[in-house]
This record gives sequence, structure tokens and C-alpha cells, in this order.
Amino acid sequence: MDFIIVGAGCAGLVMACQLKRKLPASTFAILEREPSLGGTWYHNSYPGCAVAIPCVTYGMSFDPSRTYCQWYPSQCEILQYLHHIASKYNIEEHMQLNTEFVRASWDDDTKLWTVVYKDRQRSEMYEQQTKFLISAIGLLVEPSYEGVQDLDRFGGDVIHANRWNDNIKLEGKRVVVVGNGASGTQIVPSIVQQVGSLTQLIRTPQAYMKTENPKLSRLVIWLIRYMPLFLLAWRYWSFITLERRYPQFQSSTTGEKIRKKTVQQCHEYTRLTAPRKYWDLLLPNYNGSCKRIILDFGYLVSLNAPNLQLLQDPAVACDHTGVLTQSGKHFEADVLIFATGYQSALHHLDITGRHGISLNQKWKGDVKKHYKTIAVSGFPNFFMLYGPNAAPQNMSAIYCFENHIDLIMRVMRPVLNSKAASVEVEAQAEEDFTERLQSALEKGAWSTCRQRNDTKNNAYMYPWSNTAMYYETHSKEDKAWVYRKQVDDISSEV
Repeated sequence: MDFIIVGAGCAGLVMACQLKRKLPASTFAILEREPSLGGTWYHNSYPGCAVAIPCVTYGMSFDPSRTYCQWYPSQCEILQYLHHIASKYNIEEHMQLNTEFVRASWDDDTKLWTVVYKDRQRSEMYEQQTKFLISAIGLLVEPSYEGVQDLDRFGGDVIHANRWNDNIKLEGKRVVVVGNGASGTQIVPSIVQQVGSLTQLIRTPQAYMKTENPKLSRLVIWLIRYMPLFLLAWRYWSFITLERRYPQFQSSTTGEKIRKKTVQQCHEYTRLTAPRKYWDLLLPNYNGSCKRIILDFGYLVSLNAPNLQLLQDPAVACDHTGVLTQSGKHFEADVLIFATGYQSALHHLDITGRHGISLNQKWKGDVKKHYKTIAVSGFPNFFMLYGPNAAPQNMSAIYCFENHIDLIMRVMRPVLNSKAASVEVEAQAEEDFTERLQSALEKGAWSTCRQRNDTKNNAYMYPWSNTAMYYETHSKEDKAWVYRKQVDDISSEV
């Protein structure tokens, strides 16, 4: 086996498509623990779920979606697009669904990874050797419940936005929603009219930007489907528009002006739209880039509903009948909905590289050392998609995947051509990149924000522009890679 890809979400599918397109003779398998592909867009099926990036940018550059019907596509539209891509490129034949990655270890003698995985339906374990191991699980995997205690004591239904259950009916129920981030602000307006009562418990205010999500006109849909140059021009225009927002994330005079103006616009919109009694709970007093600006598709208007109450009183524990808050209040509920995002753990794969050191051991400190977000010294033939510091500030994640895959495919080609047996990033190159990365993070507008930087070092944000990402991944002046042949002789170029 040439490749094992862990994860059949967007990242895994883009990697698989590029293997089909550029390395058609290669053999690969995709391990996916769920019964379907889709990753984030399979799990996040909650009411109102949509992407916060314009439709024209949320697709693969070599085969963009021609079926989106809204400016900001819904979860259903995106999942349909991913299934179309998997079918068109015959990716499904490489998928092993309901298959959970267990662990992987590197053998320096054979220059191969041994991957152990589990068939979740049969509860049987298997082993497979592969030249390359690709982690496509992303930065955010497991749902977070914000440390709320005694969830198992609650006698009603518990739903997480990342694990939505359509079988749980909400009509006429007493519902408590925990959280007010992107998912919470999409869920609340989608369910408030059908529930009996809705109590939303929040921790900190968010900044809300007025956003329309119009349906695309018949003319635009026709142009997308039948005029490739129109779609290409629109993608470039959208990229430039998003790239122009980059200065607002920098600690500069220009950035500060942009942030102040953005926060002012958010405050004005909130005062015009939300009930006055909630203004103190909705108007943030922190740096404009400390938290993600929430695109509002109807949340603030929904706060006027007579059956809704909003409280800045975080949930801390559950009992049989409801939820207890930090202030000591108790709210009875039939259904608890957690819109509280993901756990902050950076990596969830048990991977052991050279010298018997695991990835989690290497990353146990504050600084998560890596090279260009895709590779780690001491872990040959192992690459990450949407690894540490890969999250773009204002661009589609698919753009990130494609750029990093271009770099990965260029780096691994000598191994596939049998000119080398393994490739890994040089330790000094990793140190140099990490130092440069940390310096850039310190200059970002979020560097003083507790909301985006709970630990000493930010392991999530990509600190440079989208143009810089393209340059970083396509520059050919890169001597950072060490290639080894089967007998362990070392060279930086093959």
C-alpha cells in the first residue's frame, strides 16, 4: 500500500482526488470511523447549519461545485457536493467506512508504517503496512461539553451540535441551549418557533455582523454550470476580496482602525436588531479579532421571541430534571443542546515515530513544533492536512488543503519514484520555522486575546496571508527535507 489516509472529510477527499488525478498508479485506502464520508459536514447536520464562506470559494479548484443554490451553502448542499466528488473520482472504492484508526508505528528498517485499525461493526482488529500515512482528521474532532458535570444524570435528551440527532423531537419541549458561537446562533432561530420554551446560556458576548444569504438567481446558476470562465473569474474576485481583509488581523495602526470600525458596525447592528434588555449580553468589549465575527442569518431577530430568554450564566452541571448554572440557578429542561464547539486537544491519533517517541509526547509542551503545518521531525513519511497552525483567518479550508497537498506531493515524489525510501523534515528546519511562526503569532491582533490563545502559544491560527500560504507551499527553494534510502544513507536532495 502506498498511502493510508485517516479521515474521509473534505481534507481526505481532496487528498484522494489529487492522488487519482496526479498519481493514478498509486494504491491507497481511506479509513473513516463513521458510516459515511463528509467529516464535519456529516456530523454537523443541525438545523440552520451553513458555511460562513461564499459558495464560490467552498469547492475544489479543479472541480468546483456547480449545484450550490445559496450564497452561503447549507450543510445539505455541501454534503451532496462531497458525495458527488467521491462518486466522480471513484473514491468510494478506496473507503473503509465504520473503520477506526487505532495506532501506527514507524519501522526504520523497512521504512514503512504499520497501521492498526478496527472494524467497528465486527469489533475486529487489522494491520496494514503503508509507505505514507496521511492524517486528514483536522484540528477539531471531538465535541466539547464545556466541562459540564453529571451529564449522565440528566433524565431528558442531550444533543451536541456536532452530533445532531434528528430522531429527537423538539416540538413543544423545554429546551436549554448552551453556547452562542457560530453553531448556537444558527440553531436558535431555526428551532425557536417550534419549541415550547428556549433558554440560552452563554459565557461571553459575541460580535454579530448583519448577513444576508440570498438564493442565487437562475442566471447565475446557469453561468456557473455552463460558463467555466465566469466561475473562474468569480473565484479570483472572491479570493481578492477575502485577502483584502487580512490587515485587520495584524497589530498595526491600519489593523486597529479596521477592527474598531468592524466592532462599531457590529454594535450598531446589534442595537438596531436585538431587544434592549439583552444589549449588555451581546456587545463585546474585547479586541475585534479576539473572537470570530459571527455572521448573523437571523439570530438577533429571533431573540425577540416571547418564549426565549438569554442569560450570561454558564452551565456547570446537570441533575435529573435540568441544568445548574454558575450563579446557582436551576433550569428545568426536556432537551439540552450543546453548541459548545470542539475539544482543544490538537491531535487524536496514536502515532509513534522514530526512536519510539509518540506524536503526543513530542507535543506535550506549549509549543507544537512542526514544519509548514504538514510535517514533524522524527516522523518520516507522515503528513498532516489541517494540522497545527493551519487554520486560515479568512479563507475556505479547502484552499488550505489544496496548497498543502501540492507541497506534500512534491516532497514525496522521490520516494514514490524509488529514488529514496523515506522523507522527513530536518530538525533544524522545524526549529527555524517554529521560531518564525511564533514571532508572527506575537504580531497578530489575537496575541493578547485569552479567547483565542488559552495556552502560551496559539496552535491553531495561520498567522500569514492566503497569498503567503500559496508562496510557502509552492516555493521550490526548499532544502528542509531529508531523504533516506533503505540502507539509511542521508541526503538533503535526491
